[in-house]
This record gives sequence, C-alpha cells and structure tokens, in this order.
Amino acid sequence: MKKLVSLLLVLTLVFSMTACGNKNTGSDATTAAPSADATTAAPETTTEKQIEKPAKITITCDGTVVKEDDNAQAFYDKLEELLGIDLEFDRPDHSGYKDFIGTLFGAGQGDLPDVVLLSADAYATYASLGYLWDMTDAWENSEPKNSGRVSQLGLDLFEGSKVVGPDGEYHLYGFSAVQGNGCVTYIKQSWLDAAGVTTLPTTYAEYYDMLKKMKEATKAEYVISAAGLIGGEAPYINYLPEFYQDAYPEFYEKDGVWVDGFKEDAMKAALQRLADAYADGLIDPEIINRSTKDCRTLYEEDKFGVFTYWAGKWCNTLTQNIHKGEKYANAKTESLVSLPPIAEVGTYLNRIAPQWCITVDCENPEGVFEYYLSKMLDGRDVQLLWEYGTHYTYDGSKFELTALESTGNTASYNHIDGLLKLGEYASDFNGGKDIGLDVASPKIAQDAQAVFNAASKMAPSIKKTETMNEYSATIWTVRKSVIADVVMGKMTVEEGMAKYETECGSMSEEILDSLNK
Repeated sequence: MKKLVSLLLVLTLVFSMTACGNKNTGSDATTAAPSADATTAAPETTTEKQIEKPAKITITCDGTVVKEDDNAQAFYDKLEELLGIDLEFDRPDHSGYKDFIGTLFGAGQGDLPDVVLLSADAYATYASLGYLWDMTDAWENSEPKNSGRVSQLGLDLFEGSKVVGPDGEYHLYGFSAVQGNGCVTYIKQSWLDAAGVTTLPTTYAEYYDMLKKMKEATKAEYVISAAGLIGGEAPYINYLPEFYQDAYPEFYEKDGVWVDGFKEDAMKAALQRLADAYADGLIDPEIINRSTKDCRTLYEEDKFGVFTYWAGKWCNTLTQNIHKGEKYANAKTESLVSLPPIAEVGTYLNRIAPQWCITVDCENPEGVFEYYLSKMLDGRDVQLLWEYGTHYTYDGSKFELTALESTGNTASYNHIDGLLKLGEYASDFNGGKDIGLDVASPKIAQDAQAVFNAASKMAPSIKKTETMNEYSATIWTVRKSVIADVVMGKMTVEEGMAKYETECGSMSEEILDSLNK
C-alpha cells in the first residue's frame, strides 16, 4: 500500500524521455569481442556460471527506437534472428509515453514487462521504489564492460548512472548504449564578425562583453534566447550555462551531504547575472514563453545570435536549416562556432540517458541482461542493427542511408546515435570501424560533439524519496516563479529567496531529512 501511495504521487511528476539532442563516441580501444560469428545465436554459458537464455522477452519502449510506421517490424525480425529470442515489443504513442508508464507502474507488480525504457527521472523514481532489478554485478561481469571496447567516458557514465535503490544505496538499475549528451553554446560567425570579435571568450566578463558588442553592432532586440529560464528536467541549467555557472537549483549531494541548491549563494549570484543580462536587453524578453521549436525557428531567422543547444547532430541540423531557409543576408554562408565552456562554467553537463531497465517481474533477469541488453554493445551485428536499423545499404565499401517510409526523408539512426555510442566495434568486425558514422554524422556534427566531450561531466546524481516525490512538483512551481520574477525585475534576489523560504522552506527541510537519512 505504501508503494501504491508513492506511485500516485509520482504520477504528478514530469517524465520526459527525450530532448532534441544526442550523445558521443567512445575510445580508441580495439580489443576483439568473442570470435563467434555475429549471425549465430549467442552462447548459452559464460565463463563464470551458466545463464539460461530466455525464450521470450517482453519489451516496452517509446519512439526513440525506430517508429512503427518506419517498418519497425523489419527491425524486430532482424533482431530476433540475431539474438535467437522471441521479442514482444509494446510501443505506446510517443507523446503519451510518460502517462502510459505512470499507469503501467501504478498497477504494481505482476503486470510489468521484462524490459522497459525509462526517462532519467522515472528511472530514479522506480528504482527507489523497488520495481527495478539491480544489474550492478551483471554489468561488472559483462562482456562489454571487460572487452576494452567501452570508452573511459562510457565507463564513467555507467558509474554515474547509478541511483539509490530501496536499500538507500547506489546501484545500477539501468543500461544505456549511449551517453545522455548535453548542450554546447553555438555562436553565429556573422554576429562575431559584425561585433568585431576575433577571439572566443574564455571568461564570463569576456562573454558578457561579446554579447553587448553583438547587440550594439546588429541592433537586434536581444542576443540570446532559450526554452525558458530554467529547464524542465535534469540538469535544468543546460540552456543557459554561462549565467548559471556553478549554481544547481535542485537537491544534490555535496561533500557527502544532500543540500538544496536553490538556497545556495551560487544560485543567488546566478539569478543576479540573469537579471542584469535581461535588464541590459541581452536576453529574449519572451524567453519564459519560448519552446525549443520557437527558439530554433527564431535562430534560423537570425533574430538572435547565441544559442545553447544539444551537441553533435543539432549543430549540423541548425546550419542546414539556416542555409536552406536563406531568411537573411548571410544565411547561405553562415557557420556556427562551438564555444568551449568559459572558465566559470568549467564543464558542460552530461545528463543521464534514458535507461533500459529490467523489472522485478522478469523471471530470468540475468538471462535478459546477458542475451538482450548487453548485446546492444556487442561490437558486431547487433550493435550495428541498433545503430542503423534496416534503413541502409552497404556493399563492403560504400555505406548509404535509405529513406524512411513515414516521411521519405533519409534516415539518420535507429536508436544508437553513432556520435553518442559508448562502445566501439570489434577490431575484426569491419576493421573496427563504424561504417556509417561519416555519412550519418557530417564533420560539423562530429566537431561540435568533440567540443562537448572534451569538457563535460555527469550531471549530479538523482535520488528519490517518498517525501521528495510528494513535494517536488510544488517546489518546482515556486522555483520557476521566483526565477521569472527576479530575472524580469519584479523582485530582488533577496525578495525572491525570501519568498522561496516562506513557501517552501519547511518542505525543503523535510526533503533534506529524507535524503540524508
């Protein structure tokens, strides 16, 4: 009954499976995978103990896997052939996936699939409530983990994806073949040229000076826009990193103790920086009403020149849209410059990726991990299928992506974005190369991803408690209100913090008590 009450509270939370973004590649290691032919069924044993191969696996996932109307059945059939397992996919509508997941887990044990794909927030919540299988040991003893193909970044991300279980300790309850990715600040070259800026800023003072010069030179209404002043999911601050810097407006663990980051001096300083930039006309006056789609459209129309958005493929997509639209004088020759994080930011934040989880209803979790999940990083045909699906041709030398049935547009990737994959291919499989990477991800995308990967770290870990689930929605409503009022000059930073303390102080303390038990 206690779990059911918690789950009803959980249904008020916002679970977002995807951002409009991507992730990165792995190491240079070329250690070979097991020498078995990729098209044969997986072996029935490991070197340590026998793990029974499941005959059937039930799977629930969203539209981040090839869509049903893009001939997903061809992907299912090929995956079943490679794995030698009967796979039953349940594909709820992508837009209603978060509600479906809430209902699914609300029913409790006995009605859960073997495998479910969860957003980072939902992952942390259901792990804390005891609905997910602990795969820590399975990962540690897995072939991918010990193959040498998984990059150090990948190993770090698996470690960073551990969340608190019902025992109060950190464990790995989810598996992802890609990094969660994060955002990079893109600056239009034409705006740099107009402002006479020839050297990229490396400090906040230089960054702010650049923004002011751009506004003056272009006579634009504003220089920066974003989908709100604060994000709706972790890591929250990734669309305006230069202003938030070391502030983190959520509960997070600091020196072994959980704190409310919204109350810290770093957050007060961040609010003042945002308020100053808003007052100086550098930030879009309609920022609180903007969606990511709004921002992309306005950026492509040259309404502003500095846009922090997802690393990798989005740099190429934004550039192509600008070139095709030709909605301003320099559009056809525009280029986007990826800004390495300024000194005060230090590193961009890499979010926890959506996680493939094995539920407690699964009768053979070891087998599902061994013969289904870990195969996503087998470095061979299974990994290639998850990356490009069945929408490509390859004759041994030339790789071409084919059209999607639903739109007629050329495919990009199936589920694993090659820029974000955590494991390389085996040295004896196509020479260890990702045969489609240069086609699916042009150099501009690879370069943008490299800037992010060179200076990024995992976002703070997520921990859920019943108290946090109960109060989280209310607290975030107040936080967003305070941020908007302070930035738009309706109240001072001190007044905003006083409002937060009055309306959320007791709830914050209760949450901290529950987190620090």
